[in-house]
Amino acid sequence: MSTSVVRQCERRLAALGVNDVSDLDGLCRQIGKQQGRSIHLVAADLPIDRLCGMVLGTDTWAVIYYHQQRDHPSGALTLHQKHIIHHELAHLLLNHESTSAVGADVARVLAPRIDPGLVQQILARTSYRDGKEIEAEVTASLLTSMSATKSQPGAHPDVPAAAEPIGDLDHEDGAENLRRTLEPLWEVVARATPEVILQQWFPHPSTRLTRCLVEIHDGQLALGPYRCSHTARTARRLAVAGLAGHDIEAVVEAAVLIDAADAKTRSLRPQARHEHARPDTDPIAEKAWLVKVATAIADPAVRDLARHARQERDDARRPDHT
Repeated sequence: MSTSVVRQCERRLAALGVNDVSDLDGLCRQIGKQQGRSIHLVAADLPIDRLCGMVLGTDTWAVIYYHQQRDHPSGALTLHQKHIIHHELAHLLLNHESTSAVGADVARVLAPRIDPGLVQQILARTSYRDGKEIEAEVTASLLTSMSATKSQPGAHPDVPAAAEPIGDLDHEDGAENLRRTLEPLWEVVARATPEVILQQWFPHPSTRLTRCLVEIHDGQLALGPYRCSHTARTARRLAVAGLAGHDIEAVVEAAVLIDAADAKTRSLRPQARHEHARPDTDPIAEKAWLVKVATAIADPAVRDLARHARQERDDARRPDHT
């Protein structure tokens, strides 16, 4: 994987004079001032699978729509939501022209009263097959990493014992240790959803950690339709009965993700869907939860539990089952 695109995006960010990235509203105002138009952020239920962000732009304004999460009433944004917004801001910063027919269809649903003749930019975050999408995603990864580094404290009382080797997350070694700790979880979603993986190498450990976190969340969204409530119930029962040393909810999430990844590769959707645990808006608590899930996935006993849960579910579906 080449670093050339990453280096180009780093140089362009520096040339554009982007300053304080930890203040998202301030960043929107700065970019809007540079471009002579206002930028507005709107949380929305985007009506197409895997579409989690898009931007509509005219001469005088731009609206960024990002994936809504209803169970965060405080209005605080998760790392994933911030990253989606950074991706759409990157399109504006880089003056990308419209490339998405999907975006045009969604725009008619989200903003039916806007005159299509006024809209000059429609860009949607869906995949990385297009050069502009790769540029925007690389730039967003840099912005999200910079934002997290500036705003995140180095320690948190809720980080579990499994995360103790991580150390100071502001330090390069801490970021790399955390990324490696999360690898079992990343590998599960990456194998089942390769379309969410950005094939670019980032030289700085904090940006590699950002990519790992973003790809985990993108993968979880893509696996959403394959999450089985029967697997969740069975995994909880088996975990309570015979699995010690793990957070039970993390074991359930691990089993459901392992099963969902297998179901997606076989194009088998469940009869009843199990909603995934939403990421915490506190960045350290979010990482602590993902560490618990990754640690559970890495345990062979949890993988065996996931297989047993899937087998029970499949047996129950057989016509001759009594």
